[in-house]
Parts: sequence; structure tokens; C-alpha cells
Amino acid sequence: MSGPTYTRVQKLGLYRAILRAHRAFLGEYEGQRALGDRYVKEEFHRHRNADAKFVAPFLRAWEEYLQVLLERRKHAGAHLEPAQMAALNESQRLQVERLKKIIDGTEATP
Repeated sequence: MSGPTYTRVQKLGLYRAILRAHRAFLGEYEGQRALGDRYVKEEFHRHRNADAKFVAPFLRAWEEYLQVLLERRKHAGAHLEPAQMAALNESQRLQVERLKKIIDGTEATP
């Protein structure tokens, strides 16, 4: 049984979506973004002429990766629930409070 067949347009769309996600979510972490972009480009290049039986699992894995990025982004900046705050140790609570002050502009960044 064979998996789904991907068109060139779908492959290119996924590739571009991943790079856009890197730009959107890793923009402030230039080193991580450059590393991630390079890895994506190399992997897609390696699989450009791969046998169809390898392409479907390869692309599914990258689709899952993209979904993970998008899900993480949804939660970025989300408020911690009281139970989550209670589960933090003192050092973690202090760091969260410090980050809140930096975000609010009431404390300078280091």
C-alpha cells in the first residue's frame, strides 16, 4: 500500500511554510534560525529526487514539525495558570516575575 502522493507544488509549499515559520518564530534568535534554515534546505535538497516510498514519510515528518512550531507559537506569551505558578520553585517564580517586568517595560533588559 502506498502513501499519499505529493505534487511539486505541495512539497515547495511545505518547504516555504517551514522557512516562513522559522522567520516568524526564530527571528530574534538569528543563530538558531540560520541553523534551522540550513538544515531544512539540505534535507529537502537531499530528498528532491528520492524514491516515492521515502518521500511521503519524509514530508509527513516535516508537516508534523511545522505543526509543532505552530502549536508552540500559540502558547508563546500565554499567561500561566495559578496551578502552574504554584508548581514553580522560588527561582523560577522570580524569573517569571522579572520577565513580566521586562515585557511591561518596568525593568530594563540585562
